[in-house]
Amino acid sequence: MTDVFTLGITAGLGWSLSRANLCSVAATQEAITAERATGLYLQTIALTTAAIVLLGLSWWVGDFGRLTGEGGTRVTVAAAAIVMALGAWLNGSCFLGNLVHLGRGNANYLFTLAGIALAAHAHLAERWGLASTLALQPPPNHRVLGMAILTAALIALAAVRAIGRDEGPGDATRCGETLKVGLFAGALMLQAPGWSYVTVFNAAGHSSTVPFDALLIAPAAALFAGAVASALMAGTWAPCAPTVLGALRCLAGGFVMQSAAHCIPGSSDVLLLWVIPGLGGYGLLAYSLFVSTLLLVWQFKKSALTVG
Repeated sequence: MTDVFTLGITAGLGWSLSRANLCSVAATQEAITAERATGLYLQTIALTTAAIVLLGLSWWVGDFGRLTGEGGTRVTVAAAAIVMALGAWLNGSCFLGNLVHLGRGNANYLFTLAGIALAAHAHLAERWGLASTLALQPPPNHRVLGMAILTAALIALAAVRAIGRDEGPGDATRCGETLKVGLFAGALMLQAPGWSYVTVFNAAGHSSTVPFDALLIAPAAALFAGAVASALMAGTWAPCAPTVLGALRCLAGGFVMQSAAHCIPGSSDVLLLWVIPGLGGYGLLAYSLFVSTLLLVWQFKKSALTVG
């Protein structure tokens, strides 16, 4: 998948993800502690914009073989989504948030990448017979496809209007960058269905069977380079050394998140930017439970602090 066009898309995606500051953990925390749903609205905009671009381009080029198929059993998907949410909470960010933190120089999150590689090497999902693989689906009905694009456009518009009604400092910029995230992600997923930077660290864990070379590394490097460049330009670059507790937390969080992602299948970024936009029903189930679990964890923590 490595060509100049793809590298440009991944670099642009990294840039816009950093500016939009998309992270499910941060968004759910904001929704509970600050009672503002801006972060959740932004995720909705990213999802629906990616759907419009991915489905629209697929329809235009006549290539529907890039959309996601079905995942694991509903019980497995549901349980794994809850576990992935707990791992994200432990980590302090989801897969997208991890990119944002690393782009701003927080070295603790390097250990999340190590945890992802360790999860790939451990093969827990495979050993327990719970592993699922990303699949592609046959061409959908054109009427269904058209209705999906229209629905996504209406939901995106409603989310943009909701942010406008309660606009805070920087929300307009984040909204604009989130629209770009959807644009870049939709185009990228047409080129490389289901791709994520996690692919590189899965390969590291499976280095005996998966080629770990420049063709695999280059897109992920462009993604992280875009995030770093964005942070430098925005003045949010603030490098900090890892701490013992922070490193251990991120190592464990990355391991738990990726182990669960093997069962769904798909990490939270893939669910948000490819599986659901590509009309994968299991993605909606998984991501809904993922976000709901995070909301419950933050609500429980808020209630415990109030009682204390």
